Amino acid sequence: MTLRDLRRAVPMEQKELAEQIGVSTLTVSSWETGRRRPKAAHIRKLADILNVNMKELLFVLDSTKMAHDVTTDARQGARDSLSAPQGA
Repeated sequence: MTLRDLRRAVPMEQKELAEQIGVSTLTVSSWETGRRRPKAAHIRKLADILNVNMKELLFVLDSTKMAHDVTTDARQGARDSLSAPQGA
């Protein structure tokens, strides 16, 4: 389950969610991909709008962030191995 899944289950578009919370659609997108985490004040609003409890929402946000970090680390590792000098 991701933040995007929760939003779509309502159902709601990113733009509508952004307007209800008072942020940009880019910010909502960043939350959904795990690039950024919502501020505490936004987390309460998200939970209310998405009809989930705070504990569930925090779990989803943490899971999304971890998945983003793993993907980012894997990409960086691939870049590093491609740019590393080949030994003789």
